Amino acid sequence: MMVSLNLQPPASNKTPASSDEKVPTAEELEAMSSKDRRKWKRKLEALEAEKTNVDVTEFREAKKQKAVDEEAEAKAAAEAEESKKPNPYIVFVGQLSYKTTASQLLDHINTKLPSLTESTPTIRLLTSPSGKSRGMGFVEFKENPEDMYMMLTLHHTELDGRRINVERTSGGRGPAKAARLSAFRESQASLMVSTCAKIIEERLESGDVKDGELDEGVISLLKRHSSNVVEQAFTEYVEMRGEGLKNPSSYLTSIVTRISKEGVEAR
Repeated sequence: MMVSLNLQPPASNKTPASSDEKVPTAEELEAMSSKDRRKWKRKLEALEAEKTNVDVTEFREAKKQKAVDEEAEAKAAAEAEESKKPNPYIVFVGQLSYKTTASQLLDHINTKLPSLTESTPTIRLLTSPSGKSRGMGFVEFKENPEDMYMMLTLHHTELDGRRINVERTSGGRGPAKAARLSAFRESQASLMVSTCAKIIEERLESGDVKDGELDEGVISLLKRHSSNVVEQAFTEYVEMRGEGLKNPSSYLTSIVTRISKEGVEAR
């Protein structure tokens, strides 16, 4: 569950949960009152969070967000199928600020990806019945699949103070859809890791970074960020570190954290 929700174990703040009580079956839960069902649901979530060494509040929020994202993707896939659009190349964009408009998202795309062949893709932000943004949406390219793959490089870039998620959508329903979506996410994560490794290798070959200069902690951190963040972090690190830096890994970590929060344009 922790992997599927894309969570990392915290250093502390675990929510303790007792596993001595007998866990009710699905049938027993169904027979309970709504109040008791809610009580047990929270207990079970606390137990699952404890088993995976994740803060229970973060676990619940990630679980809720995952359900919302999957519902939105299913709705978009159904609508695309109904409209029978030819060759839809669609990506899902999540973790948007509720204040971000379609126009601002388009500006972000065109600024970061000036070489797109389709400079005005269709952008559809999802809204609540009251018209407020739900912080997610879809970007569709009608002509060139390469544009869609370029769009994926914006994963974890900064927009309006948020690190946005950019992923391929998966049409269909049921286990086949879940399997395709899982494969897409695994492939995208693998690409981020390999891209980061390539950037580090290039820095080593150029002599900007010495072998063994950085510890595994900061290397792991870099592999969870986009190539844009990694490139700028290394550029600032090499320019500003100076001679006799006592803890280069800690210094680079602070740079990555700041860029991730403020955006790659902040210098």
